[in-house]
Amino acid sequence: MLYYKIQDCLLEYIESINYEVYFTLSAGIIDFKINPTAHYNEMMKWSEYALSLSKKRGKNNHTHYQKDYYEKFQREVQLTKILRQAVINHFSGFEVHFHRY
Repeated sequence: MLYYKIQDCLLEYIESINYEVYFTLSAGIIDFKINPTAHYNEMMKWSEYALSLSKKRGKNNHTHYQKDYYEKFQREVQLTKILRQAVINHFSGFEVHFHRY
């Protein structure tokens, strides 16, 4: 996989300079074959999302874009936006119900 080839080259370089500096590699990977007609901007969103997941997992990680995870992420973002708007509007339209067990 290209990610591992790049990572190996990076490590080789770091070793060649006696670890004067150290780099890590994180990547967001999308498969263009899955949606070859997607617009460039859409593909950038997908790869940035995958990259953000890689960074959350820690250094030297890569993540393959998965549509279902991205759709879940988008729903969470939309819900957060709605809840923030509700707070601004003093929770208009929301009710709280307490259920005892």
